[in-house]
Amino acid sequence: MSWQGELKIMEERLRLQMSSATRPYDTRTSLKCMAILSAFGLCAAACYPLLWVGMVVIAFSKSSQLYAAPLVVLAALGTVYGSSMLMIYYVNWRFHVPLADMAMALVIAMICLTLVTVAERHYESTKEKQTEALSRRLRQLLAYFKYTVTPVATLSCILQFAWPSALLYATSFMVLLKIFRAALLKLTWAGCPKPGEQMRVLLSGDSFPPKLDGVQNFARNTIQALVRDGHKVHVFL
Repeated sequence: MSWQGELKIMEERLRLQMSSATRPYDTRTSLKCMAILSAFGLCAAACYPLLWVGMVVIAFSKSSQLYAAPLVVLAALGTVYGSSMLMIYYVNWRFHVPLADMAMALVIAMICLTLVTVAERHYESTKEKQTEALSRRLRQLLAYFKYTVTPVATLSCILQFAWPSALLYATSFMVLLKIFRAALLKLTWAGCPKPGEQMRVLLSGDSFPPKLDGVQNFARNTIQALVRDGHKVHVFL
C-alpha cells in the first residue's frame, strides 16, 4: 500500500475517534474523570515515598523504561494532591478553619463551575443565532461569574467571620487581586507588534535538531516561518 493510502486510512481512523470521543463541556464525564483522577491522586499522595524510590530504581535500570512515564505521572499527582492535603491540614490547624467549611467551599466552587460549564455549552450551541454585541456581553458575563463570583463565594465560606463581613472581606481581596493583576500586566505587557515591526522571539523546548521527532519538526517550521517574516528567534533548551 502506498503512503497516500496509509494516510487516508489514518485520517479515517482519526475522524472516527473524534466522532466517538467525549463532547466538550460534558459535565457528567468531566466529573467522572475528576473523581478517577482524585482517587489516583490520593493513592499517589499516600504512596509518595515509594513512587520516588521506584523512579530512582528505574533511572538506573535500562530494561524498565516502560514504567517511567506512569511513575512520573503518579509522582506529579502525588505532589499536587499531597501539597493540597498539607495545605488543608495547615489551614485547619493554624487558622482554625473547620473541615466542614472547607468542604462547603469546595461544593460551592464545584456547583458554580458546573453552572458556568452548562451555560457555556448552551452559549456555544446558540452562538450563531446571537448578535455580536450580545455574544460579547454573554462572554463577559460568564467570565465575570467564573473568575469573580465563584472565588468570592468560595472564599466567603473559608473566612471565619459572620456572613456579611466574610463576603465583604472576600470581595475586597478579589478587588485588590485584580488591581495587582492589572498593574502587573501594565508593567510587563509589551503590547501587540505593529505591522512590519520586528519581534524578538524566545522559543523553549526539550527537542531540537538533529533530534528527530514531532517537537523538533514543529520548532524548525516555526523558526523558519518567523525568520522568513523578518523576526529574530532565540532558542533556549
